[in-house]
Order: sequence, then structure tokens, then C-alpha cells
Amino acid sequence: MFHIFRSFVPLRNPLGFGVSDLLALGVALLALIAIFGYAWVGDWFASVARRTAWCMIVLFVLPIALRLALLPRVPPPVPHTSDEFSSLTLADTLLDGRLANPSHPFPEFFEAPLVVQKPAYRSTLPLADGLLPAAGRLLFRSDWAGILLGIGALSALSYWMLRAWVTPGWALCGGVLVACAFGPLGRWTNSYWGGFISAVAGCIILGALPRLRQNHRLRNAAFWRNALFLAAALTIELLANPAAFCLFFPVFVLAAVLGLNGLKQFRPALLFIVLFMYGVHFLFWYGLHAFAGAPQLSALTLYEGRDFLNSGEAQARRALMQELNREPGKQLVFVRRGPWHTLGEWIHNSADIDASKVVWARDLGDEDDQKLLEYYRGRKAWLLEPDAIPPRLRRYGAGSGSFEIVR
Repeated sequence: MFHIFRSFVPLRNPLGFGVSDLLALGVALLALIAIFGYAWVGDWFASVARRTAWCMIVLFVLPIALRLALLPRVPPPVPHTSDEFSSLTLADTLLDGRLANPSHPFPEFFEAPLVVQKPAYRSTLPLADGLLPAAGRLLFRSDWAGILLGIGALSALSYWMLRAWVTPGWALCGGVLVACAFGPLGRWTNSYWGGFISAVAGCIILGALPRLRQNHRLRNAAFWRNALFLAAALTIELLANPAAFCLFFPVFVLAAVLGLNGLKQFRPALLFIVLFMYGVHFLFWYGLHAFAGAPQLSALTLYEGRDFLNSGEAQARRALMQELNREPGKQLVFVRRGPWHTLGEWIHNSADIDASKVVWARDLGDEDDQKLLEYYRGRKAWLLEPDAIPPRLRRYGAGSGSFEIVR
């Protein structure tokens, strides 16, 4: 396999084809296969697309199952951005039945982007951003489970929304494209940011509006069902981004309606070609991750662009968290950032900071750190330097102010 791909280089190719020539040839061959394939499976595809309930179930399960199938090689994601940490803090706060938490006695140690400590300890993200992680932890004791449920709902509701605007075939194509684009290889599936719930609510709004127009009689049960969906989705959108909702939401709905109406003029054959070619593209990269153990295939992932599955920083964070969780008792980790540090964030704590097994705090210098050490007297203290190459975790020497390298 490696020698086949190496032959794509023009100097080693006996036909003189460059990479661009081979890509153009591959696209042309895929287009021909899709055109002739539509004649064979076009009617079957259209009949399947009309089964709304079954299609929604399949589209809901599809991205979740594809991502779970990668777990033997790619474990669940590890949060590392300020958006993710803030979403998790918000979810933790909501599950405690609060909108904000009491400020810590030493708030200066816990300042972080998108999280404030005064006058109360809370996330600055909109309330809706914490709903998906909170739902996952409530139902399955896993924040990531809520993210997977959101991705499945987005895929299924994209199809449901499109059914009100275009033919069933176009609607199924849109649902499959959403499942592939935002599913197992996408950023949303492989993070803990819950802000994409606004996309889920947007699908409900754009699907409910035309259905309300079609069933406008008050005695019709479908009218009240769609009205309830619309009200719930509008509430989520308002909670997801209040400022944008008030200023830009009418413009967004108008643009979406015009764009969805324009889809009706495309031929079904073109739809099948688009779906087939994107499906081949998705399966190629998904297969590389699924069978990444082969060195020849692993080398090809360098050409993927953004890889949201395999991150060196995520692996380092996962190893560090496992090491700290194996330590007996409660831990206190001071984080010392370098003058030129990465964009990843490290200060993240639960809504109840004092009850956490691992408390993450900013390193403010030996003199100020002694205050927090005295407050958390029973915890084992560490110093983390995440910007060092490689990152270093050291034990804090009690009373000496020095740090002893542990690993």
C-alpha cells in the first residue's frame, strides 16, 4: 500500500502523473460510478428516504456508533480549551441546582478564561452551553455522552427539518452529510463544548415553521405539536446566545428559508453524486483512523489537515490525569505557565472546588502559594509546568519552597 501511494509522486510515476492529475482522475471516476450507480439504486434510495421514523433512528445512531467503534484506538476526548472547561463548569453548576457558585476564599488562584470568581464563581458562557454535558452526566454519568447525544440529534433533526422543504432524497442526503461532517471525525464530537446545541435548536425551528404553515388549524394536533417544538427551540436559542438571537435571528431565518427553497431546483441525480463522493471521502479518512495500527496507513494521516482524534496534547493530559488519580488522597496542583505558552488551558475545577479530588490553581509565587497550601493543608501539593518540553510535574517540597522532580 505504501508503494502504491508513493508512486503518486511525479518523479516515480511511469505515466508522468502528478498528484493533481491523479486527484482529477479519481474525482472523474467517482463521478462516473455515482452517475451509473444512481440508475441502479436511485429508486431504492428514494423509497428509503420516505420512511421518516426509520431514517431519523438510523441517522441518530450512525455518528454515535461510528465514534464508539473507534474507542479501541481513540479513547474519549480530554478537555483542553477554555470553552470546554467553561462548559463543564456550567454543567456542574446546573446539576447542583444553581446558576452560580459561592466565590472561593482565594479567588485569585482560580481565575481562568470564560470563568469568573467575583462576585460569584460561575461560567460566563450562555446557559444553553452546559445543557448537553449536564444531560450526559445525569443520564449516563459521562459528560461526553451528552455530546454524543447532541451529535446524533443534530443528524436526525437535519433530516427532519429538510423533509419540510425538499424531497425525501435530498433530506436523507443532508442528514447523512451532517452525520459525516460533524460526526466521528469532527471537532464537536471530539470535544466537550456544548455550544452547538444552538444548531440542534435551529433545525427544529426551520423544520417547525413550514409545518405550522401547512397545519395551521388550531384543532389540528400536529399544529400544537409543532408549536411546542418551535417554542422549546426558540427558548434554547435565546439561552444559547441572547444578543445574537435578538439582533440576527430574523435575518438568519430569512436567509435559511431562501437557501432551502433553492435546493428544490437541483436534480436528484446530482444529490446522489454529491452523497456518494462525500461518502467515499469520509470512509477513506475514517478507515485510516480505524486501521491506524499499520505504519503505512498512519503516515497518510499527516495529510488529513486538522486531526481532532489524535492530539499529542490530549495524550499528555490523559497520562497526567491518570497519574494524579492513582495517587492516594486529595491533590493540589499549581500550574506555572511559561512566557510563551500554548493556547491550551489547565485551570479547571468543579462547581465545589473544595470537594474535588484534584484542585487546579495558578502559581502566584512561593509567598502567595503558602496561603493556599495552608488552606489545603491535607492535600499533596504539586507543581505542573505544561509549557516545558517535555511537560514536567514536580512535588512541592513542604516548607522549603523548592520542587523535587518526580516524573
